[in-house]
Amino acid sequence: MILQWLSDLLQMFTDLVPRPLIVRADEELVSFVFGKYTRKLGPGWYISWPAFEELEVVQVKRDFVSRQQKFCKNGITYAYSWQVPYEITDALKMVVNTYDYQETIADFVEVSLAECWQNFGPAEICNLETQDKVFDKVRGILEEYGVEIKAFRITSHSEVIALSIWEK
Repeated sequence: MILQWLSDLLQMFTDLVPRPLIVRADEELVSFVFGKYTRKLGPGWYISWPAFEELEVVQVKRDFVSRQQKFCKNGITYAYSWQVPYEITDALKMVVNTYDYQETIADFVEVSLAECWQNFGPAEICNLETQDKVFDKVRGILEEYGVEIKAFRITSHSEVIALSIWEK
């Protein structure tokens, strides 16, 4: 704690040193100059000045988000596993509007699936028509964030039995 000022001073000096950065073919670079001006850059070699700009490298290749979600109806708990393949179409929109894009995608899918769960029962939620409704809703929302959803499918579903063990 006493030498914290020395660590901060050394960090300031290292931020003044330029650093090379490589952006691969499946990545895009988002640059924030002075924390205000943003620009999107493609693959290539770049020189970074940490004191003046912040750089964030974003994977734009196809990836997957998958989760499990539980719902309860009439005293019975149902568990669903789902998977969403996605691709980032605009890295600048995604970085500016979200903190963690995989969590953002998962949150919107969970909310949309929960809304469909309220309107439909356990049997109907696994229909392709219902899954397409979730897909259309999530795709419409995430287009504003620069993310293209490729599909939405429930990969497994089952009833959950909760056991409770009490000690006396």
